[in-house]
Amino acid sequence: MLLHSDFDHCLPSGPAQIDICLPPPFSSHQPILMVVTGEIDASNIDLIGSESASLLLDPADIALDLRAVTFMSAGGLQLLMELSEFANSHGVECAVITSPPIDRLLNVLASRPSWAFSTFAALQAHEVFDNTGTG
Repeated sequence: MLLHSDFDHCLPSGPAQIDICLPPPFSSHQPILMVVTGEIDASNIDLIGSESASLLLDPADIALDLRAVTFMSAGGLQLLMELSEFANSHGVECAVITSPPIDRLLNVLASRPSWAFSTFAALQAHEVFDNTGTG
């Protein structure tokens, strides 16, 4: 589990907090981790979007951890869709770990995006990864 001191950048953003953990130098397999807690709404969506997009310009993949997001507006869902397209167009992998409020928004879509992982699915994958001895 990461501690607050493990993050390289911490940005308060209205009703949310954005924490960014960069991979160690010369680590080609570890993604950039961006953790958002609190609420994603009109007051902070532009900052979250610009921070995410700037991270996607690096050659490293990004993991967007939204497990502690308690509310996300429809504009936040649009932002996630745009970030996925932006990442894809720049050859960067982007995975989003969702929270129950985000899952409820994703359920209104015809199909769940391949980049969105529920907390349960992400924890299962992490457990499998740990049990292989490679994590």
